[in-house]
Amino acid sequence: MSKQLLQLNNVFFKYGNSAENIFSSINIRFSKGWTGIAGTNGSGKTTLLKLASGILQPTGGSVVSTGTVYYCEQRTDEKPSGYRDFLSSYEKRSYRIRNLLGIEDEWFDRWHTLSHGERKRCQIATALFVNPGVLAIDEPTNHIDAETKHVLTNALRTFGGTGLIVSHDRQMLDELCGHILSIEQPAPKMRRGNYTSFEHESQKEYEHLVSVKENMNKEIKKLEQEVKRRKRKASEADKNRSKRNIASKDHDAKSKVDVARLMGKDATEGKIYSRLKTRMEKMVSDKSAVGSTAKRELGIKIEGSTFSKTVILYQMENKITLGKNRKLRHPDLYINRSAKIALTGNNGYGKSTLIRSLIPTLKSANVSFAYIPQEITSEQSALILKDAINLKHEDKGKIFTIISRLNSDPKRLLDSVLPSPGEVRKLMLAKALLDKHELIIMDEPTNHMDLPSIKCVEEALREYNGALLLVSHDKVFLDNVVDTYWKIKSNDVYEFLLNV
Repeated sequence: MSKQLLQLNNVFFKYGNSAENIFSSINIRFSKGWTGIAGTNGSGKTTLLKLASGILQPTGGSVVSTGTVYYCEQRTDEKPSGYRDFLSSYEKRSYRIRNLLGIEDEWFDRWHTLSHGERKRCQIATALFVNPGVLAIDEPTNHIDAETKHVLTNALRTFGGTGLIVSHDRQMLDELCGHILSIEQPAPKMRRGNYTSFEHESQKEYEHLVSVKENMNKEIKKLEQEVKRRKRKASEADKNRSKRNIASKDHDAKSKVDVARLMGKDATEGKIYSRLKTRMEKMVSDKSAVGSTAKRELGIKIEGSTFSKTVILYQMENKITLGKNRKLRHPDLYINRSAKIALTGNNGYGKSTLIRSLIPTLKSANVSFAYIPQEITSEQSALILKDAINLKHEDKGKIFTIISRLNSDPKRLLDSVLPSPGEVRKLMLAKALLDKHELIIMDEPTNHMDLPSIKCVEEALREYNGALLLVSHDKVFLDNVVDTYWKIKSNDVYEFLLNV
């Protein structure tokens, strides 16, 4: 494959109803290999991918690419473009990709019964089959179990064009990427190396910036003191040069003032004061230009309700149909009022289906609970944002305070038409926290969230005094939050067994 190129030339972009640009006069050049896109939720990572892919058009400047461009979006609602051609192909390459990612022919006809993890594999497989010059992938590890993530990383290594990848998975970014583009203000910054080296360099840059500003603050403080001193002396000198309070017949005093004016000795104090004041004002301006070292205050505390009964949910042993000839069998299930439970298992084992089967039982038991599913459609996302904006002033203020402490910009969110998948999950979590439920159920709580946000959610859930039921492939996250594991294991080809 010839060397591919993607270039953004003096690009401006803002959404129609927004007062501010998301990007202003950015110039970025991507070459062959993978570049990771880093930034907080709502900073514009997905927008950048869509600009690079031609899905969005810049409001100023141009995007130039050689070869075809393919975009793998975060959501897995619909079949990816080219999926049918991929599955109907008899090329060796098609079979190699299918075997590599475990894609089955019958998946096309039962797309809506596939797990989101299986759909994500189909997205990536189709993209590799299309073999574009530029491949942009948004959150490829969402919904993916550890085993599949390893397979996926190896598959993406086979891509030979220009790749852009947004992911919160540090391991994947380290193994794939030779460059990291950080979406930050006032402009995105490209750094050579993988994510670990990016974090290291970013921390060094931040520490240097803090040091520079501390030194400037010390210098400004010294100048302020000297300016005040010179101002007093200049004022005194001004009095010395004035004849206003000298008696009309005091010719000697008037003569001294004339000599002082002639020699300019006292006038020097005023000039020194003026120069120092100008220098101080310039340093204050230079300090502002250095950039901000302020960091958003992060972290939230969750207050849940305590259920009066010890057991808030009991579900009898049951078999649940997952699809054609596939069932999930589980024993009696109990959730205590302070339980912190993780539900784990490979993609397609029925974790989300089991969660949905528990909801009618919770409703019939009058349990106050919040359920945050692993995927929220665009229509639902827009409605969730609209409902949050229309809340009473006090409640809206509380929700957007939580949003800020989960590392998102409330102002940018309020200006948007459609929140990012990470932001809509934060909105749902914020609402759940305000409602103080007895149970919070989160299906893939770390999906779509940036790393600082994941840490905030982890800390908050760990201190939650109600019950939790979390479905996740993030073992580190779960180990830091839960005390009980429900694990679904394969019992035979068509049936799965839930071990408590």
